[in-house]
Parts: sequence; structure tokens; C-alpha cells
Amino acid sequence: MKSRTLKKNSIRRFAIKYNNPAVNGWCPICGDRTDPQIPLALFFEDSYTNVCDECGRQYAPELMELLNHFYQNTNKGEDCEAFKRQRELCKQMA
Repeated sequence: MKSRTLKKNSIRRFAIKYNNPAVNGWCPICGDRTDPQIPLALFFEDSYTNVCDECGRQYAPELMELLNHFYQNTNKGEDCEAFKRQRELCKQMA
């Protein structure tokens, strides 16, 4: 079982940010693979370092509730405005 603790003197703040589809990797807290959702995901506030859902629930439960509410109440299909904006941003970055 992997450790899900931040370093003792580490105070990290979290933020919900628009996610680039290329952003995935390993959670810096526990080391598990992150597969962030699009268009929004949980990151460290001061970077684009993505945090896995389980660590997010442990360290930023209110933000994870907001994300869950967003995804439960938003149509993620082609007609979703957030999806369209994210897709256009990705095309511009390519």
C-alpha cells in the first residue's frame, strides 16, 4: 500500500484548473497514476502538477466535491461549451 501523506512541513494548496489532455503522470503525494478528467481537474495551486482523485479527496475534499458536482451536472458531449473551448485551446497549442 502506498503512502498518502504530504511531507511533515509541506503545506500545499490545491486548485481546480483547466486540464490539458497531455497532462497526466504520477501523483506527487502517493505515486499512483493520474488520469485527470477534461476539461477540469485538481492541481497544486502553484503549478500544473496533477493530484490523483484519492489524494484529492483526502487533502482537498471540498474541491473534489465541486469537481464531482460539475461532472455529474454537465453534459460532457460535443455540445458542452467547456468541452468545445478545451478542444479549441488544444488545437491552438498543436
